[in-house]
Amino acid sequence: MKLEFPRDWGERSAFREGDLSGTAYGEVASAWRGELEGWLRAGRVPGAEDLRAGRVFRCGEIVVKFFPAASALARWLRAPAAQRSAEAYFRILPILSPRPLLAASLRADGSSLLLSEFVTGPLLKEVWHDDDRAAEALPTFLADMHRRGVYHGDLHPANLVWHEGQWVLLDVAALRTGLHALRARKLIRGQWVRLVVYLKGDERLERAFHTYHGQSNLGGDASLVWRDIQRRAEHFDRNRRVG
Repeated sequence: MKLEFPRDWGERSAFREGDLSGTAYGEVASAWRGELEGWLRAGRVPGAEDLRAGRVFRCGEIVVKFFPAASALARWLRAPAAQRSAEAYFRILPILSPRPLLAASLRADGSSLLLSEFVTGPLLKEVWHDDDRAAEALPTFLADMHRRGVYHGDLHPANLVWHEGQWVLLDVAALRTGLHALRARKLIRGQWVRLVVYLKGDERLERAFHTYHGQSNLGGDASLVWRDIQRRAEHFDRNRRVG
């Protein structure tokens, strides 16, 4: 069954447990409630699969992501990072991302955690050269995403998962909105630069870019823009290797 989540999915309810507070998007398993504060203070989930450098863990069908402490000013100006990430799920629909289950933070320092569903399927880097359907769907997905004003600040082949015939966007905490959207063209080129670097910029990717260019409002001559992206990718890759 395809992921098709309505914008008003689930019920938002206040969550409180010990020194944690936040928002639950549906039921929170009672067996977990008493563990969450300890996980956040430790910055890890004991016995869970470490998906990303001690920041993201998988517990069965649930993903737990940790966000660092925030300054007092940041806590006063905006919601905790986990809360913003959870709400981004609803804001970007019908662009799909993992469904949030709980966002909670520590009152003392603003550190927070996000529980969301684990979306099964191979990552872009795992299917790009072997799955024609996935490759053909990518440019349309990206064009639709950008037409809706959804820009990802760290789009690379490990942040897109191919789930039951459709692309799902991971790491929505890296989305760029507001004033960042004024630099849309720069953000878009940066996303394609990363794809060129990590997917090796083959002919399949060039065809995908031309398809994307025809469906988007990026502007400029597609061939010239692609050459510029390739030049930027070479520079990015050199700096990445040196660094």
